[in-house]
Amino acid sequence: MNVILMVTFYTFTTLYTYVSGSFVPERILDLRYPSNYAEDHSKVICSAEEVYPKPELRLYLNGSEIENTTISIEVTNNGLYSIELAAIVDILLDGTEVVCELTIIQANYTVKKEAIYYKARTAASYGHSSQLTSSSILHICLFLLYKIFF
Repeated sequence: MNVILMVTFYTFTTLYTYVSGSFVPERILDLRYPSNYAEDHSKVICSAEEVYPKPELRLYLNGSEIENTTISIEVTNNGLYSIELAAIVDILLDGTEVVCELTIIQANYTVKKEAIYYKARTAASYGHSSQLTSSSILHICLFLLYKIFF
């Protein structure tokens, strides 16, 4: 016998039901890489806020899962989970694909946040004005289109 338990955690949460219970999708899924971490390493952080039940987080660089990570989990007063996964990796190179993946196994639910890393540059580092050339913009657009469709 399958019993479906529906619990509303708070007013603004959408509750989804699956065969053996219910789940709340993440309010926020965030992927970031602080630029001021270290000269010889980069830090990559994947986090999700206000999700239920307890999810799994994974980080990928160029399609390979990062194994050496640190996880932090917090349960809010209303029973929702906030979770953060951090990894220290070799310096990120321009064009590195970074993926944060959240999975709620019980609900057969997976969502990803993907980004292509490019180091922020100042006008001085280019040796000329801060405006991107049309050629640079075209290359970036073509690269992003390629990543989306292939």
